[in-house]
Amino acid sequence: MEFVLAAHGGQVAGSALPRGALQVTCQECGEGFELRTFVQGCPACGGVHAVSPPRADDPGAVQYAGAGFGAFPGSR
Repeated sequence: MEFVLAAHGGQVAGSALPRGALQVTCQECGEGFELRTFVQGCPACGGVHAVSPPRADDPGAVQYAGAGFGAFPGSR
């Protein structure tokens, strides 16, 4: 998570994934959603998830930071 937040001065976090959205399951509430940016909150509960640029096409590489982690889309 910290790597993605720090990459290119923080500009990567809100950037769109290069190959389109990843279908993921929220590690907080279990709801499925589309991860569209490198760091994004689950629309159902706000649990923040991230994926690093080198693994942006791998749903298994998505990391979970927790509900309300930072001010990202969907976080609470």
